[in-house]
Amino acid sequence: MAQQEASISPRNEPNLEEQIAQGKKLQLANQLTAAEECFRQCIAMDTSCWRAYDSLAQLFASLDKTEEMLDAYRLGAENNPQNPRYLFKIAKLLVEQERYQEASEAYEQALKLNPQASWGYVNWGRTLTEIDRWEEAQQAVIKAIELKPEQWDAYLLLGKILQHRHRWEHALEAYSRVVKLNPDFVYGYLRIAEVHTKLEQPQKAALASKYAIAKAEADSAVQHQAISLYLYQLTQSPDTTSKEYYELGNYCLSRGCFAQAFLAYRHFFNNAKEDISAQRRAIAFCYQELTKSPNSTAKDYFELGNLCRAQSYFSDAISAYQEAIVRDPQWQAPYINIQYTKADPKKASELIEFYRELVEKEDNVPLAWGNLGDALSLQGDITEAIECYRKSCYQRVTSLYPNLKKLDWEQPKQKQPDFIIIGSSKCGTSALHQYLSHHSQILLSHKKELDFFWRNYDRGMDWYLAHFPAISDRDDFFTGEATPNYMRFPVVAQRIKAHCPESKLIVLLRNPVDRAISWHYHKINSGLATGSLEDAIAFEMKLLANQSESELLQGGYRKVDNIYSSIYYYQLKVWLQYLPKEQFLSLKSEDFYDNTAEEM
Repeated sequence: MAQQEASISPRNEPNLEEQIAQGKKLQLANQLTAAEECFRQCIAMDTSCWRAYDSLAQLFASLDKTEEMLDAYRLGAENNPQNPRYLFKIAKLLVEQERYQEASEAYEQALKLNPQASWGYVNWGRTLTEIDRWEEAQQAVIKAIELKPEQWDAYLLLGKILQHRHRWEHALEAYSRVVKLNPDFVYGYLRIAEVHTKLEQPQKAALASKYAIAKAEADSAVQHQAISLYLYQLTQSPDTTSKEYYELGNYCLSRGCFAQAFLAYRHFFNNAKEDISAQRRAIAFCYQELTKSPNSTAKDYFELGNLCRAQSYFSDAISAYQEAIVRDPQWQAPYINIQYTKADPKKASELIEFYRELVEKEDNVPLAWGNLGDALSLQGDITEAIECYRKSCYQRVTSLYPNLKKLDWEQPKQKQPDFIIIGSSKCGTSALHQYLSHHSQILLSHKKELDFFWRNYDRGMDWYLAHFPAISDRDDFFTGEATPNYMRFPVVAQRIKAHCPESKLIVLLRNPVDRAISWHYHKINSGLATGSLEDAIAFEMKLLANQSESELLQGGYRKVDNIYSSIYYYQLKVWLQYLPKEQFLSLKSEDFYDNTAEEM
């Protein structure tokens, strides 16, 4: 009987594979302590069993115990000092923890045991770059290439190292090898484009970027990157034609890369100013592709509106902004841009219908009511426009301060505004207006630029006062507006004296040169001007050279006014003839920018 038990016992003991399988079952059953003990028993049974150490390490991985994982592999390395497998695992884990110095040491030890592991040299080289040991990294990668010449990722790393060391020609050779070995690897072409850029070879860079675009058809994120780089290369080459920008814009639209399409079209428009038919085709194609795409957003239509406005296609711009509003009625930007876009009176009826439908669906949109008032004013319906402005003011203020609903909003505003920011343009008036709007006792006009005392004066004071919250007549509130256009018109000073003799006047004055430059590009982006800054300055210098002081004091609208609007002396001198100096607060824009809290 004893002999029979002795013969049965060895067959009942589990072998190594069964023991590992049992450990994994215990791990799946969440019996982790038992699973760990099971794997340790496997190691005791056979200290050279790789699967036992790896199973133990993976158990710790499931518990996010990185140090214990490392200890498992270190135990394997200790018990198997001639097996580099454990050291490679240790190095990989250390890299994941960004412990690059320790990882480098582990790779170095592993490669001494297995000097034929070409991939190991690549990983070691990559780790060495993380600790700025670039020359050693280069030697490691060269060793990898010697062992396995067809290893394209080794050439990619070599190119990165050479690029970092400013060895551009050699980097180009490495990247060229990458795309030869792996023709579908997009980043290889992108790196080639980068190096050609450094070598000031924009046409070759553009060609490489174009290859990348074609190769990245299946990866939209990579393709976007390639398109951006290609567009940049086109802008750097003096030989780029308007056709190339046009074709790129069309391609981007067809791929749903709308932001890049608009950038390409901007360059196309700038290079094809006289080709109106091509510009119209481009805009029509934009609308077609945005309408067709299920992924087009309010922002895409908004950017299309900006593109149209910059080319003085104001009607198209307004239509694009309307589409943006339809997709996001609560987004303020398209409403505001419509306010700053020149509208044809013929479009007033369409705008009125659009805003009426909008407020029927979503009543509480202050900007929609304000813009409806503008459209009605454009059509001459002042009475209804006044009601829209009052509603816009009410909704705006009570959305910010709900407790103010209980006050009396029935009586229309009667008093003049407490202050008016009269200028100057591009000197920080928008920021000042915005900051003031955050004070709980300052209830501003429902929009920034009313331009009443110049452009809208014939609409009457009732129309003007309707733009301000009715409750701002109370002594515990202040109100005001900002129209930086006012300062250049002497007639505005006369009208303010007649209607708002007690309103305080705020002036921001910026470095005249900076202001002139900023004003030029503002007009370019708004479709109010064309041409270069240099040409505009030269043209205006000739005009100003022949003008007397009395002519300069007349102020008024000038088609080219970058310099004139920056000569504050002639503008303010006229204002001080009508209004006392004590009524003005003059701020230096640079002080306002640098010490905003103190200036406020």
